Amino acid sequence: MAGFVTILCFLESHSYRWCVYEAFDRAGLATPAKQCLYIPGPYKGFLFFWRFDSFSGALETTMAITDQVEQLIEASIETLGYELVGVEYIQGGPDPILRIYIDAEQGISIEDCERVSHQVSGILDVEEPIRSAYLLEVSSPGFDRPLFKSRDFERFAGVEAKITMKLPVNGRRNFRGVLQGFENGEILIEVDGEVYALPLAKLGKARLVA
Repeated sequence: MAGFVTILCFLESHSYRWCVYEAFDRAGLATPAKQCLYIPGPYKGFLFFWRFDSFSGALETTMAITDQVEQLIEASIETLGYELVGVEYIQGGPDPILRIYIDAEQGISIEDCERVSHQVSGILDVEEPIRSAYLLEVSSPGFDRPLFKSRDFERFAGVEAKITMKLPVNGRRNFRGVLQGFENGEILIEVDGEVYALPLAKLGKARLVA
């Protein structure tokens, strides 16, 4: 059964980050909105609901999906004039979320997110790296910028960050300190005067401290 489009547009007042969420079907078809809800408080915006039905398909590993999606969309996003910051695939809710972070020198607006969303959805529709229902989110990285690649840790050397590893390193998984760069496949971070070398291959998640 094909799904239909769901889009959520809102302005997050604390990080001033525009997001566009889009769940789309294999044919890229949408039906008229069934409901519109205004969200008050610190997260202000309009939520538009469309019917969305599940797809059948095999489960893919998170890492394989993010790597494949990145390879499929990076060149196209760069052609549009944006930087692909990184890709996350988050499972555990009613529908998994494929989250794509983009950036540009002039910053990111909702129009930028919409433009990339339409471009990316067309590619994913054809290539089908995920064969089950999911939500596509295109977003700016915000002040608490996520870090994915070696170049991120080199670029933000000297900046405070929070890192969570998939597996313990020296008996701990969580680190908060000042990035010291990247060498030999390892993230260097100084915590309380001690420099830790964390294997990028075992990275769970990392973000700058806003």
